[in-house]
Amino acid sequence: MQSVKSSGMIAPDNIETVYSSEDVSIMQYSDTAVVAFVLVGRSGAKTQRYLNSGTFVKRNGQWQAVNWQATIKAATK
Repeated sequence: MQSVKSSGMIAPDNIETVYSSEDVSIMQYSDTAVVAFVLVGRSGAKTQRYLNSGTFVKRNGQWQAVNWQATIKAATK
């Protein structure tokens, strides 16, 4: 992470893909939570969607990811 911090901010003109999320769902069960959403990446005229889900466990007062899955969503016609 140090190398990421030392490189500084990326200039807006150098950002090629912008990401956002859709259909976010968070289901909490005591100290466990499951997150599911669609990650959307937009680059010029191209848009790609990824199905994401993650499982988090609350340990020592902080949420930690214990499992993550992402799959490219097939294009629909």
